[in-house]
Amino acid sequence: MNFTKKFVRITFVEFEEIHQKIEPLIGKKCTNMRKAISNRNRLAVTLFYLASGDSFNNLSIVFKIAPCTIGKIITDVCEAIYNILKEDYLKTPSTVEEWYKIADGFWEKWNFMNYMGALDGKHMNIIKPDRSGSEYYNYKGHCSIVLMALADANHCFTYVNIGAKGSGSDGGIFN
Repeated sequence: MNFTKKFVRITFVEFEEIHQKIEPLIGKKCTNMRKAISNRNRLAVTLFYLASGDSFNNLSIVFKIAPCTIGKIITDVCEAIYNILKEDYLKTPSTVEEWYKIADGFWEKWNFMNYMGALDGKHMNIIKPDRSGSEYYNYKGHCSIVLMALADANHCFTYVNIGAKGSGSDGGIFN
């Protein structure tokens, strides 16, 4: 089993396809002070994190990159992946016919009438931002941001919102 399949859960070909698409958005230039981290390493760090959920400190040991830099890399690369792939993989229905097609899927597959999607929120723990008071403090007693997602009958996302403050309820965030 090669590195990409074992550690980042995709094939080398898939890794290269993603790399080719996002490379212009994640590239950094070398300076007199430091050598830039390669685009492939930036993508590998991000995919390894997404596949494993490992801590920045552990990733720091594996990739020999400072934890604070890893956090910045993951943010930048995730944003690039989203911006490049959203049209192909996260198309929110925009017409009545597209919404009816989703409802038909729920009826045919699950016998749920008039369902437009399955909606849920997931709290992702974060370190409390400075001067944020209780804005990010959730009902479980942690600071978090919320990932809110809507999926069709085949478990494919049709809408995603990430970053709402953890103090909000799922219903409040959806509104």
